[in-house]
Amino acid sequence: MDSIALERFMSYVNKTDDCWLWTGGKKEGYGRFMYNSFSWYAHRLIYLHHHGAIPDNLVVRHKCRNKCVNPSHLELGTRKQNAADMERDGTTL
Repeated sequence: MDSIALERFMSYVNKTDDCWLWTGGKKEGYGRFMYNSFSWYAHRLIYLHHHGAIPDNLVVRHKCRNKCVNPSHLELGTRKQNAADMERDGTTL
């Protein structure tokens, strides 16, 4: 993500003491961000920017119980692990 897009991305982020809360558009509770003519889940795009590629067989999971975009709260995992997270947190897509 180039610096202009990152600046625009960050304009939709409200940083708390812990989480980075998305204030822009959402779909199914997850932040959405338009970049390179494609609508991205905000947490996936910021993960890519800070940590690199996401293998096809993995998803980006939230370590916290919020759907935040703090790169330190994001990690890769399997769909099964992500489903267990959602069950634990009482959230769904």
